[in-house]
Order: sequence, then C-alpha cells, then structure tokens
Amino acid sequence: LTADEAKVLQHISETDHVPLDVLVRKFLLDGLDDYRIEFACRGYAKGRLNLSGAARIANINIEEMMNHLDRRGIEWRPTFEQHLDGLANLAELFNNDILRQVVKEERAKYNAGDPDSSSSPSV
Repeated sequence: LTADEAKVLQHISETDHVPLDVLVRKFLLDGLDDYRIEFACRGYAKGRLNLSGAARIANINIEEMMNHLDRRGIEWRPTFEQHLDGLANLAELFNNDILRQVVKEERAKYNAGDPDSSSSPSV
C-alpha cells in the first residue's frame, strides 16, 4: 500500500472504531466476493457457465446471480431450447417416458419452425 492508502485505512479504522487488521480483512474478503461475482458473470456471458454454475462460483443464490447479470446487461433468460434440455434432463433423472415424449414432440415442432412451440417457452 502507498502511504496515502495506509492513512486512509487508518482513518477509517479510527472513525469506525474497527481494528485495522479487521478492516483490512473485511476489505480483502469483500474484494474477493466482488471478483468471484465478476468472474462468474464473465463466464456466463461467454457461455462457459450455466446460471446455477455461475451462482455456485459466485457463492450466491440464483436470484442474486440473475440480478448481477441484469445490472451488467447480460441476458440470463433461458431459450426455448434450454427449457427443452432441462425437461429432457428431468425425464432422464426420473426415467419418465411421458416427459421424454413431450420433449421429443416439442423439439420436432421447434425444429420444423412451428410458431406455437417457440412462443411458449414455459413448457
């Protein structure tokens, strides 16, 4: 730290009645939190992370992650294809043939350009 930065920290420590070592630790941990969030947002924006993975790396819940993405202008809403992928994962997880069939039919409609399939992404 520069002498001026050390003076600022000392002033904050005295003003807030917080020991200097506690204050420095707090600033360091806050900076690490900010870095994790920024790293997760960049990873999500580049398509390297999904929403839950980004939230996990940032050490926050999914709703907070969505808020951070919103503030940065990063689109987080899943596409219709991502909804179908999620439903396909659930079908496999629960070994559900009915859900598999629904996903198959919706994918076929979507790939055929059926306007009804992509207009209802809340399947």
